[in-house]
Amino acid sequence: MYKILILLLISIRSYAFQNYYPKQFRENIKNGHLNPEQMKKDLQKIMYLSHIVSKNEDDLLVKNCEGKKNCFTHRVFSYQDARRILFGTLFLEKDELGIFLKDNYCNIIYRESSFKEAPIGKGKIPNHHFINCEHIWPQSKFNKTFSKDMQKSDLHHLLPVSSYANSTRGNYPFAEVEEVLNEHLCSPSSFGYDVESNQSSYEPPSHIKGDIARAMFYFSIKYNSPIDQYQEAVLRKWNQIDPVSSHEMIRNNLIYKIQYTRNPFIDIPALVDIIKDF
Repeated sequence: MYKILILLLISIRSYAFQNYYPKQFRENIKNGHLNPEQMKKDLQKIMYLSHIVSKNEDDLLVKNCEGKKNCFTHRVFSYQDARRILFGTLFLEKDELGIFLKDNYCNIIYRESSFKEAPIGKGKIPNHHFINCEHIWPQSKFNKTFSKDMQKSDLHHLLPVSSYANSTRGNYPFAEVEEVLNEHLCSPSSFGYDVESNQSSYEPPSHIKGDIARAMFYFSIKYNSPIDQYQEAVLRKWNQIDPVSSHEMIRNNLIYKIQYTRNPFIDIPALVDIIKDF
């Protein structure tokens, strides 16, 4: 527990957006008041409520922004606009050969000139027959007590992936596949049977496993959606073996500027060890 507390304090001190997390929340961490269930409730409030932002002061959490200045709430986009941001901002890259998108399940590079119709570019949506929007938390498993549009367009759990991989994953859980059932899926990913959970599952490439775990944890807490024990055990393992990268932190900051929300498990990774049950 002491080691976890030290890691948390280091993370918070170096965190540029620490005011997003109210003083009482940080004090509970500092003083070792780490009740897992209370932490989940506090996190959900921080992630779901509106924030009144003041320079050099902690955010004030309020139910809504009506009539309030400098107040920011989760900005809900249309699905089309969410995809424009996903493909045309968050994951758009450039090298000496030009602009490109990288498929996160198959490691395929799609260049600016890859498609005659629906080309890749700033604010553009590429040809969906080749690359599509993956909902890390499947749409069929959304929590019906929360806005479907908010969940569907939440940028924290969207990824650009090949259309074939997207349809193959479907709404299957994440796991470490032991018996491959689809030989035609790209080699960095696997779809098959997981003997631990006794069900068909999807295993993404190693470089994205931690990102997926933290996106799943984010969605679970924000939308009060439990993760089954088998999948949670795998995600916790992936969170450890693939720690937060600079690219992940940059995306988190960009999403904050666009959607006005943050993923706490990117900002303060050790929170995963405090919460005992997602």
